[in-house]
Amino acid sequence: MARPQLPSIMRFATLWLSLFAFAAPLRAQAPATWVPGNVETRSHDFDMVHQRIELRDIRWDSTSLNGRVITTLAARRQSLDSVILDASAGIAITRAMDAAGRALRTARRGDTLVVHLAKPLRFGESARITLDYHAHIENGHGLTFIYADGRPHRPQQLWSMGETTGNSAWFPTYESPNDKETWEVIATVPARMTVVSNGRLVSDARNSNGSHTTRWSQEQPSATYLISIAIAPYARIHDQWRGIPVDYYVYHEDSALARPLFGYTPDIIETYTKLTGVKYPWAKYAQETVADFFGGEEMVSATELVDWLPDKRAYADRPWYHWLLIPHELAHQWFGDYETTENWSHLWLNEGFAEFMNGAYWEAKLGRRVSDDFYFDEYRQFMAVDASHSMPLVAAGSNNIYPKGALVLRMLRRRLGDERFWASIHLFLMRHQFGNAVTEDVREAVLDATGENLAQFWAEWMYRPGYPRFSVHAAYDSTTRALSLRVQQTQSDSASQESAWPPMASVFHSPVTVMVGTASGDVERHASLDARDQTIVIDSLPGAPTMVVFDAGNTIVKALEFPQPTSWLAAQLARDPDLWNRWWAIGELAHHPDDPDAGSAIAKAATSADYFLTREHAVTALPAFPASIALPALDVARHDTSAQVRAAAITALARIGGADALAAVREAWSDTSYGVETAAIRPLIIADTANRAAWIARGLAASSYRDVVRNAALDAVARIGGGDFSFTAAVDSLRGETPSAANSLAILSARGDSAALALLVRALDDTRPYVREWTLRALRRLPPDLRDPPLGAAVGSLRDAKTKAAVDSLLHATH
Repeated sequence: MARPQLPSIMRFATLWLSLFAFAAPLRAQAPATWVPGNVETRSHDFDMVHQRIELRDIRWDSTSLNGRVITTLAARRQSLDSVILDASAGIAITRAMDAAGRALRTARRGDTLVVHLAKPLRFGESARITLDYHAHIENGHGLTFIYADGRPHRPQQLWSMGETTGNSAWFPTYESPNDKETWEVIATVPARMTVVSNGRLVSDARNSNGSHTTRWSQEQPSATYLISIAIAPYARIHDQWRGIPVDYYVYHEDSALARPLFGYTPDIIETYTKLTGVKYPWAKYAQETVADFFGGEEMVSATELVDWLPDKRAYADRPWYHWLLIPHELAHQWFGDYETTENWSHLWLNEGFAEFMNGAYWEAKLGRRVSDDFYFDEYRQFMAVDASHSMPLVAAGSNNIYPKGALVLRMLRRRLGDERFWASIHLFLMRHQFGNAVTEDVREAVLDATGENLAQFWAEWMYRPGYPRFSVHAAYDSTTRALSLRVQQTQSDSASQESAWPPMASVFHSPVTVMVGTASGDVERHASLDARDQTIVIDSLPGAPTMVVFDAGNTIVKALEFPQPTSWLAAQLARDPDLWNRWWAIGELAHHPDDPDAGSAIAKAATSADYFLTREHAVTALPAFPASIALPALDVARHDTSAQVRAAAITALARIGGADALAAVREAWSDTSYGVETAAIRPLIIADTANRAAWIARGLAASSYRDVVRNAALDAVARIGGGDFSFTAAVDSLRGETPSAANSLAILSARGDSAALALLVRALDDTRPYVREWTLRALRRLPPDLRDPPLGAAVGSLRDAKTKAAVDSLLHATH
């Protein structure tokens, strides 16, 4: 799954840390039961072996279907007389029988189904249970039914989302990740529809009534939350990897966009196979696009992806879909599907590994600097999330499993070196192939593959929250030619005494490399960080320092405070190959806007640094400096070969302002990049007051990938506020094209634009249901004292019964 918020799952309560104490580092032989999160694993007294799921009479109007599921299971205890399956309240059992045709009694306990066996099973004995049922699904819970409502690029379709407890909405099963099975999915659908599911396509037979029945067979075991189905009028674009089918299922109108986007999929499979030493394990790999999705979901051998396929022009802005989404979801075929977390407290084993492998792919294809670029973005996300609520990796509902998981694995790779790291990952995957794992299993694989016990690393980075904050101070003795670095770890635990996890480590232990530049050459020294306050002495230097880099190579996830002379920082910015270290140096230099040497160093980086991300960061910092330093560099940067740098330059020029800057922003409107156009339209609408109406018209008429330019224009109109009805009416004219129109009207309403509020209320009577839905969402964001009077006046005349009921509910909820 690509960076969604973790659903409110966790059907089973968590008390894991009551069994664990962190008084000392874990020892290699420590029992697994001491590790947090292990008590989260769900107990059950049977083993799921196989399920055959048959679906028919799928009704979009009632979000319902008829089904049959044939479950083969084996007893894990003596005298097993009943089986408890997960099945939502919307599943009504119409018949239950065993392999001999004997009727079986069933009973309900909330969202579980108890099936009483005809006779008790012996330990290890298997049984087959057939359940016929009718399922009424709450739309969006397990299955999402989308009917054609007139919107372009949104055909009728159905798709599933099993993680974590969604699949029990459409068939009875065991819905925890610690049991794996094989399965078949058989669906009867209208002739125009294509069915995509897991595993191998066995058959696709046309029926006498014009429908057809498709059968897929998943013949290697995996977790039941990964069972999936997608039904839509798809075009199939075929590819292959070493003879294994690789297919892209997209809407017919997207056919021309599919291969430019998905065409590198076989190369990713090849790269992951080589890196892990584990061949792609499934019968095929399919990627199918669906509407109203949050990103991607790694159903085994059949990944669902949102239907935002980039057009040709969008690739200049490095779209997230291509850069992150496809490689991330594909990595799950090894990490999450082949090997699966035993319980949701160890979900980082799925998501952190998939995020890490994404960066590993780009490093294998484009080099270390591109992967540093990838992991730098992970670092910024990690810091933002950790600042709001710091949690360990291993915790129920942990909020940082994607970026922190990726960064911790990157640290581990740098610490072990490639050969030992990938040997450890290979061993981990082979030990847990088609099975489950917990966090300690990775540590044990590292220990057995390399002989290195990293229990302390695990304790500090996996089981505790936070990261080290270093405060470094340098002193050079010219007599002894020795540089002393006082290194203090200043992190403090912010968790309350009632927190369910241990406190942050007071000391993070790590090797560190210090690079000292001198006029006679560079000196590298290695040290161990093992105290809250320690001094590292680098002696016998050939001369006075001209640059000091703490943690050369950026191997530690950290925050760093290190006061330095401008000349040292400028030298680091110019010479250090690491992107994080350059970004840090730019930030330090930017604290001195009155220092012309600092400004000159940043201006030079903005125009001549050898990687676009450094140029972008430098450009972003320039508005803090005098215009005499900033403007010449920004004039160069706005013509950069990188769209990201050009967009940053336009944003920076808009911040500085003035006639010359505004003229440069106007020129950017004709840029080939959507990102640059987006950066330009906001300041043009806000600052170019003489031509505001024209810029609003251009911005609202602009076509762009994911509507970024139009949305920026709507945002700008909302920022300037109401008062001109022609602007408000222009926003309202887009009510059927983007939900951002309703959101902008809501913002204008909140700022006192009565005309915007009236238009928003009027849109509740729009003939298009999706417009009414977008409008209701926007109105819910407004303060009740603002929205309720006009809603109360209008509710009686609303024509659509569903909309009227929703408005009534909204009014009653606030009174």
